[in-house]
Amino acid sequence: MLTLTAEQKAEQAKQKFLADLKFQYANAVNEIPEKFRGVDQHIQPSTKSRLPLEEQARLYKEIVQDKKWNEGWAFFAPAGYGKTTASWLLYKYAIRQNLIHSLQTGQMEFTCAGGSLKFYPCYCWHIVLPEYLAQIQASWNDESVKRPKLIFDKFAKAKEQGFRPRLFLEEIDKVKEGSEWANNILFTLFNAVDKHKAQLVFDTNLSKQQFMNRFGEPITRRVKENCNVREWGF
Repeated sequence: MLTLTAEQKAEQAKQKFLADLKFQYANAVNEIPEKFRGVDQHIQPSTKSRLPLEEQARLYKEIVQDKKWNEGWAFFAPAGYGKTTASWLLYKYAIRQNLIHSLQTGQMEFTCAGGSLKFYPCYCWHIVLPEYLAQIQASWNDESVKRPKLIFDKFAKAKEQGFRPRLFLEEIDKVKEGSEWANNILFTLFNAVDKHKAQLVFDTNLSKQQFMNRFGEPITRRVKENCNVREWGF
């Protein structure tokens, strides 16, 4: 029987870890729209964006080289300024970071296929906000409607397990204007981010002032306190 050296065992464990990470990561990012799946740390400024090339380069340097991918970000700009691309770049970083922690600590969430496939908790949510709110409402009256993935107390659970909870919001500007209930849900989300020091990333076609006018000062203040705020094109 061949006996492995300590170095060989360490290399074997490393390769297994990398293989597990690759599988878990590929599964986690599978739902990203195809046009954004190739976005990674090698991202370069593009003439397809309305944002000036030098401004794109500055932003990508902050995120990638200055390693601000772990911080909150809020992008305010009209369509075509590449804010969605930046959001997906940050999301892919977030997924990978939390999966690394999950694999290192062995916090398996569930298995399938007779235990041959293992999936790990990630505590990284990407939510299309209008759909999320509609799903909450629908679940009140119809038990067949699946409850939304994000439960507020999962932020605390994530912190207890050593994770940084990470929340990515899409289409926040499409939330029904003037809805007190929707604003209360949004405030609860942003307040949970603030309380648990979660990462918050979102992009919107609204300007900062329009956002303030629609969602109010308490929500806007939490954005300022928890995010790198960027506004272009207004």
